[in-house]
Amino acid sequence: MALRIINIKGTSDYKRSDSWIELWRQATGREPTRCYETNCFRTDLVGAHVQIEGKRHTKWYIVPLCHGANHRDIKSTEVREDALFMGVTDGQVYTTDDLRAELDY
Repeated sequence: MALRIINIKGTSDYKRSDSWIELWRQATGREPTRCYETNCFRTDLVGAHVQIEGKRHTKWYIVPLCHGANHRDIKSTEVREDALFMGVTDGQVYTTDDLRAELDY
């Protein structure tokens, strides 16, 4: 089952000295090549604030999404299986499998 995320709206005011995508790069040690939304191949990436879809999950994560996916008004979207998530409050890096196990997804 694909992991689904919800883009958290209204987070543009949460500014940092580094961009959120740069913070994600530093935490993961990776350079994202395209949007983590399933079947999206755009490369205009931002560090999007997201939550994992599910009523019990309230943690915030940063994940690379394109500008379009980051600003689209939809309830939720699927992410690629190779997605890496950075916890906003703990800075930890999570895989989709980590999050599925944590949530019994």
